[in-house]
Amino acid sequence: MLPTAVMMLLLSADLKQVFRLGPAALGALLVGAMGILLGACLSTLILKPWLPPDAWRALGALCGTWIGGSANLIALKEILHTPDHLFGALIVLDPLG
Repeated sequence: MLPTAVMMLLLSADLKQVFRLGPAALGALLVGAMGILLGACLSTLILKPWLPPDAWRALGALCGTWIGGSANLIALKEILHTPDHLFGALIVLDPLG
């Protein structure tokens, strides 16, 4: 239902106003994405003693979903070879983020 709801929301959007946001919206997207990536890297370094050795793979996939949606989660799972036992936890964590 989510793709349908997003499409319905976009139908009522004023596209001229959206395009006027151009550089400001792109800047906000980049700042947000960098914040997510830096936060994941920093938390991985801080929590490294308590995390499994391949936890960075799971956090990489989780960052992808927070930046670009669930399709990114699946793509990064495959790219980073995230183990299935960690991926199950990501499915639970994704909606909380």
